[in-house]
Amino acid sequence: SGEPDDGGVGAITFDENGEVVNYRRILRRTEGISGGGKTPWGSWISCERRSGQVYQADPHGNRAGRRTALGGNYMGETNLQSFAYYDPGPSSIIPTFYITNG
Repeated sequence: SGEPDDGGVGAITFDENGEVVNYRRILRRTEGISGGGKTPWGSWISCERRSGQVYQADPHGNRAGRRTALGGNYMGETNLQSFAYYDPGPSSIIPTFYITNG
């Protein structure tokens, strides 16, 4: 992302041979996307390093991306940079989520 609002996140689809067959933008008009990760329910979380906003996007492009409740000044943090989750499997009821502060 160079100028404000020109950034975003894209999704690439590969065929069984590893060839790119499709590319689409799944999140638009962001500034300084830093990192993100897949959620247990199949969406993509993306963190914006400049504003600390956290977005959720549909990797299939069926729904527009949206800002989440985690962004901005969440818990006094303003620079959330990445997201991951750990799901230990059927023995656990709730997966654990991790967000890093830059």
